[in-house]
Amino acid sequence: SASKAATQCACSDARGMVYAILELTDRVLLNDTAAKALSIVTPIIEQTHTKTRSIGRVFGNKTEDYLPFLDKAMWDEYLTMLAAERFNRLNWTTGLVGNYPPTSGQTNGYFCFVYPFLVSTGGVSVTGVTPAEAATNLAMLKYISDGCALRGLNFSLGIWCSNYKVNAVQGLAGELGDTAHAQYSRDALNQILTYCPAITGLTFRVHLEGGIPEGNYTYWTTVFSAVTPIVAKGRRIEIDMHGKNITDEHLKAALDSGGDPVFSPKKTAEQSGIPYHHASIRSKEMNSVPNPPTKLMIPGSNRYGFANLFYESRKFGIVHRLWPGTQRQLLWGDPAFAAGFGRAAYFCGSQGLEFYEPLSFHGQAGEKPNAPLGDRNSYSDATLKPAKYDFHKHLYTYRVWGRCLYNPDTDPAGWRRFLENKFGAASLSVETALGNASRILMMMSTIQAAQASWLDFWPEVFQGLHISDKSPVYNTDSLNPQRKTIPFDPQLFAVIEDYVEALLSGKDGDMDKFTPVEIAKWLEEFSTMALTAITSAEGQVANPQNPEFRRFAIDIKIQANLGLFFSRKWRATVLDTIYLKTNDTNAKNEAVTIYTSAIDAWKTAATLGNVYHSFPYSGVVSGHWNDRIPDLEKDLGFMQSTTYTAVTSDTTHPGSAASAIAIAKSNPVRPAAGATHTPPSLFTVGAPLNLTLSSDGTTESVRLYYRRVNQAEKWVVIAMTKSGNQFTGAIPAAYTQTEYPLQYYFSLKKGTNSSV
Repeated sequence: SASKAATQCACSDARGMVYAILELTDRVLLNDTAAKALSIVTPIIEQTHTKTRSIGRVFGNKTEDYLPFLDKAMWDEYLTMLAAERFNRLNWTTGLVGNYPPTSGQTNGYFCFVYPFLVSTGGVSVTGVTPAEAATNLAMLKYISDGCALRGLNFSLGIWCSNYKVNAVQGLAGELGDTAHAQYSRDALNQILTYCPAITGLTFRVHLEGGIPEGNYTYWTTVFSAVTPIVAKGRRIEIDMHGKNITDEHLKAALDSGGDPVFSPKKTAEQSGIPYHHASIRSKEMNSVPNPPTKLMIPGSNRYGFANLFYESRKFGIVHRLWPGTQRQLLWGDPAFAAGFGRAAYFCGSQGLEFYEPLSFHGQAGEKPNAPLGDRNSYSDATLKPAKYDFHKHLYTYRVWGRCLYNPDTDPAGWRRFLENKFGAASLSVETALGNASRILMMMSTIQAAQASWLDFWPEVFQGLHISDKSPVYNTDSLNPQRKTIPFDPQLFAVIEDYVEALLSGKDGDMDKFTPVEIAKWLEEFSTMALTAITSAEGQVANPQNPEFRRFAIDIKIQANLGLFFSRKWRATVLDTIYLKTNDTNAKNEAVTIYTSAIDAWKTAATLGNVYHSFPYSGVVSGHWNDRIPDLEKDLGFMQSTTYTAVTSDTTHPGSAASAIAIAKSNPVRPAAGATHTPPSLFTVGAPLNLTLSSDGTTESVRLYYRRVNQAEKWVVIAMTKSGNQFTGAIPAAYTQTEYPLQYYFSLKKGTNSSV
């Protein structure tokens, strides 16, 4: 009747209606009364720029992942949660947690070479898996994919291992990728797609590590053709190709099949990184990217970045894949960074982003002492274990990620009502604490870049890079020791050794990059704000001993202390590098003092982390914070004992380093830009692009950096022309004759060692 209030939903499609209904349900569940929940003063109008908002759920090991796979109630709750948080794709992923090239001797993995674990066809089977078990698995795959369709989610089947020799497969013999192997894979995949009509996509690792020799395009043409009769009946199937060597032949195979081709580059190698597309990649990756592209696609390598994918005439979609190498155990939840990833997800017409769920890759080292399998959260303190499902610990993570991927400018009430329901008056303090803590490890994975592979570099429980030259080499993918480490974005972030040399030489041009001292300052600020806010929360929350609050508080404190460790270690490395270049013993003494303090912060994190077992991961990344302490103390001992009594090959500036030491210990603040610029919305191919920057009068000079959106190319830098308070420059016509978008930025000189 007219006297009754009503809440109306208007949507452009069925998925929008799903989101609207789930939003209203969420409000009712997390508020005290329905009246309060449905009191919406200002209409909520939201839409997304991001076509693909995907969660990658990895089947990693049978011990921990098989029973959840068979648990229909778990899937019902999990899929509803994904839809409520605005994700629109689940990529259920098999065969990802190892590399299985043709020469691999690995024999590992339930669902690795997934087909015989699901279907019995062509006389092929896998030892230990009966036809009845395969049928059960296939029925569950149908249940999960059907459940996705019911909730407005797309379902993609991830097939990262095509090497049938990693398991005892009967009925196949011969070379990997040969005709029999390809035809069986095609027929089995077609059978799976036919049985599961809600599968909307397939993800393949198409480079060597997936098991098929490089250059064997016949295999991929054959396998992709499994979708051809499906597509002919009007069903769309996305073929998502992940590879370090993706070529025009891969694209042709996907196009010929009738599928919708997508390429999925890694966002920041196999790490998470900070939320933007890096201005550059490391030279070892850059040199492997061909320039320009030829034919349909790139005939070369895009190891860790978007490479040269963004040319305008491309016939494929791009979905960025954010790997979980950085942070796998501790709670994550930063709305600011999540919104940044939401904006990066549709960069230059990208379709979107896939985020691996928390706890991905857990248990890949197998059963180890003090690292029991069975609880993916790895709690040794049983009171901290979620009562039902392991993903319950990370509900806030999913909420922040999903809503900010959907709309980076979404109303914060969407996550704040969740925290208010859990923590009452402490909710804003918890949000601030976890937000700041969550930035630390992502920052360090970008800056430190010790290793591209998740198997070796794990900032969360880091084993590696030493300050001392006497330390062992960490791995083959980074320069050692710490001062020589190259960040994942060397265009914007300075290498410590280069920075110190510029500092001592007065080369202000190098200040166009963010400096190691600035990074140390940021980390310290994140850590301090996190610790201050969680301390406030402990005084505001009704029950500080509540397990859910304790899970938040402990993980926040661990990350904050890791931030203090990295901040202090970074400063200590700068100071030790100053000592190497000057022989000023004051720099060494300061380095020892600060490094000692850094290790103390690590020990605090380790003590807090005693609520966890040792973590069972692969490679050098297994273990616990306590395991790393002896190596840190050994490195400190090397630093303390190293003394130079004469000029060495490293001593480029012998003498006093008082001013450099002071800068290394400082908290620098760059001056305000004091400038405005209106970017053009378009440029004309083959015509100069004229750019103007207006200054407030404090700017001495301006450098213009520009580049095509192509990581095979280096940035061009020119000095802009000053006229009064305006600076002008142009990107030449010859450079704009391109299929690529353009990107550029300015560096403003404000004074000695000062730029913006």
